[in-house]
Parts: sequence; C-alpha cells; structure tokens
Amino acid sequence: PSPRKRPSTSKMSGVSPPPPTSVTAVDGVVCTTAAATVTAQSLKETGNDAFASGNYAAAAQSYSEALSLLSAPSGGGGGGDLLPVLYSNRAASLLRLGRNGDAERDCTAALAALAGGRGGDACARHRVKALYRRAAA
Repeated sequence: PSPRKRPSTSKMSGVSPPPPTSVTAVDGVVCTTAAATVTAQSLKETGNDAFASGNYAAAAQSYSEALSLLSAPSGGGGGGDLLPVLYSNRAASLLRLGRNGDAERDCTAALAALAGGRGGDACARHRVKALYRRAAA
C-alpha cells in the first residue's frame, strides 16, 4: 500500500514559502540584514568616536566588526552605501597606526565598493577621501 499524503494546512497550497530573511551572526548575535546595517552604523559611530579621541586601534576594530557584519556571505550584501565609508575610515585608522599596506588595501576596497554606485556628491567625496588615503599609504 502506498503512503497517504496528509492534507496541506497551508492556505497557499502549492505556493512556495518566501525565503527566510538572511541573517548574519557576529559575536553570537543573529541579525536580519536590516538590523545588521543598523548595527554596522552604530559600530561606525563608535569607531568615529574612538578615532576622534585618538584611539586608532579601537576605531579600526569597530570598523572591522562593522565590515565583517556587512560582508558576511549570509549578510545579504546589505549596507552597500556604508561599505566604502567603513573601508575608508578603517584605512584612516590604519594609517595612523603605521599599517600602510593594510590601509592601501582598504582604500582599494573602498574604491571598488564605490564603482558602479549611484554617484552624486557624497560618492565623489568618498572617492576623493579613498584616493587621498591610498596615496598617503
């Protein structure tokens, strides 16, 4: 005898459920892509505060955490406008720490993230900063 199929309890029988929201885990915290972007923005601000107070190592760490949050494969590629800023800011921190090679790589990553962007004044400002910092490295 063949096994009987149980009747579907779904109201949308025959329709695939939507894919789950992509998630990213950082330090054991699971976030949706939108939440990851908000968290990355908060980490960026923490890094900015550390940089302003001269704590360049802490600033670089905050920017790195934000980048790992947004760059994770499960992060869904969120934070597209934030990525070049994070790379450029981390490059500025790395320059102050004397890590010129790492700073140059971050500037190149910032420029790559800006390629194909929407353009505009903000994009141009970020491009100039990344180019300047890469030249300084």
